[in-house]
Order: sequence, then structure tokens, then C-alpha cells
Amino acid sequence: MAVKEAIDAGIHPFCITLDASGSQYLPQIFGNGHYLILDHINDLPKKLPEVYLRLRR
Repeated sequence: MAVKEAIDAGIHPFCITLDASGSQYLPQIFGNGHYLILDHINDLPKKLPEVYLRLRR
């Protein structure tokens, strides 16, 4: 509900998680392409350009 309320308020949430099972439920919450699942937290710096490109859409 919080994500829907944020979207209704003009905020576009983006989820970054380490939860390997996130692909099972994150599309329903955030929509396709509005989340990123990392294998390891140390992968975040090299994935930031991908996050940036997704946020610009």
C-alpha cells in the first residue's frame, strides 16, 4: 500500500534488495524494471550505473 501511495503522490519508488526470492514478489509491488536484486552487497557500486539508467526512464 505504501508503494501505491507513493506513486499516487508522484514518487517513483525503486527497490534494491539482496533477497534472492525477490523476483517472485517484487514485480507485483514495484512493477517490472523498478527493482534490482543483488547477489552480494559488494556488487552495488558496479550496479549503480544500471540503477541510474533505470531511474531516468
